[in-house]
Amino acid sequence: MSVFSEQLMQYIMRRGMTIRQLSIQTEIEYSFLYRITAGKRNPSSMHMVNLLIRTLALSKHEADALREAYEIARVGEGTYRRRMAVCQMLVSAGQQPAPTLTLHSSVCMEHVPEVCTGRAQVHTLIKALLDQECSRSGGRLRIVAQPTDSFLLELLQVQAAHNPEMQVTQLVCFPNRPEDESHNITLFGALLPLLLSLPNYSAHYYYGAARSIAGKMALFPVLFLTSAYGVLLTADCGSALCFPADSPSYAALERRFAACLEGCPPLMHSVNGLPAYLDEIQTLFNDNMHEEEDSVILTPDICYVPFLTEDICRRALIHSLPQREMFLRRIMEQVSLSRSLCSKATTRHLTTMAGVRRFLDTGRLMDLPPGLYEPLTREERCYLLHAFLDAVRTIPQYHMALYDPDQLPFSPTLECTVQQNSTHTLFVTPRSETSVSSIDIQEPIISGAVYDYFASLFEHPAVCSEEESLVRLYALLDTYEEK
Repeated sequence: MSVFSEQLMQYIMRRGMTIRQLSIQTEIEYSFLYRITAGKRNPSSMHMVNLLIRTLALSKHEADALREAYEIARVGEGTYRRRMAVCQMLVSAGQQPAPTLTLHSSVCMEHVPEVCTGRAQVHTLIKALLDQECSRSGGRLRIVAQPTDSFLLELLQVQAAHNPEMQVTQLVCFPNRPEDESHNITLFGALLPLLLSLPNYSAHYYYGAARSIAGKMALFPVLFLTSAYGVLLTADCGSALCFPADSPSYAALERRFAACLEGCPPLMHSVNGLPAYLDEIQTLFNDNMHEEEDSVILTPDICYVPFLTEDICRRALIHSLPQREMFLRRIMEQVSLSRSLCSKATTRHLTTMAGVRRFLDTGRLMDLPPGLYEPLTREERCYLLHAFLDAVRTIPQYHMALYDPDQLPFSPTLECTVQQNSTHTLFVTPRSETSVSSIDIQEPIISGAVYDYFASLFEHPAVCSEEESLVRLYALLDTYEEK
């Protein structure tokens, strides 16, 4: 029997029904329903699953469990768990709680103990060392640790606000077993807020037996290196050994970290500032022109780049922008490239009705820093949305769908572009009034998982069909133009 058939039979038996009675009430052919309950067939669609849910009068908890069992039976448990890990990663990227720690400590740096025991003492020590490093000009932090310890992650988030210019390098182990694929995505999801918020944070990865490395028999698997001290910690951060910078042990730890770093490729390529972001986008477009790979884009509002005009850009770009003419030229180069891509490679966009409505109301594009341009005029907003919708309607390779943010609560400021058969996934979000934060993920398993998840969303019940999406957005545009 399959996961779905076992779950369904439990609910049928709890209701005191027979398969034939359920067949009559749902009008599903008896022989087909019998094969479903025997695990020899799956329901033909989620619509059939919902029909069974209504007929059996399942509770919300039971209905969710049956829908989950159907998805597992349809795509396989490994694929389902991997997709759910990607979904959680994208949702959590926009829902990070505010850090509760502060970088102030009463530990005296002249009297750092050689040995610390107990999590409270170790946490105090690490906070003090990080506080000291943040106060240095050209501070530097090197870490070997899995992103599973909430204390270390929160410390780094605090450091992002305290001193975002400090150099941070972290080595992470990804398990190398196929069944750990969803776990790897969870590890990356824990790092994603740091990747997007710390301009000088870099993560490097290697494949290995992470459970052995961070297990109880690994004595001191965590390394914390500042300019003043090297600290070896147990996996639970309950004990630590401290070595001052003038000791032979500290020098040995530095050499060991440098040797390990040489064998660990970067997890991502960080793109800081608008010029570098424009370079990254142009590289992505050029690669796609050459390979003609399918792309999926999660966008906060609409895809506007192919439809920008030079007149719109000249009017909207603020006149005090440094190197304004260079930016204008670069933007128009991207416009030309993206227009060519519209008819050469399949591109699918995911967006929300709320995001499009916000664009029409404000004239602001959520993935662009507001300090770089004036709000678009009503005419410009209508033109861009018309051009986008007309392209979806008339260009066979160009697609779009609306999704329900209540069911898929992705960050409203996060844009993600991912290509099929590529090791690159580009995440973009505004960092300030005049800059963007953009990271290009270069680990193939994670990039492939993100593409697979986005591609699967076009069958998700929270995602409208293209036809329905066009009808709703054209109606919204008509209402806006009539105001």
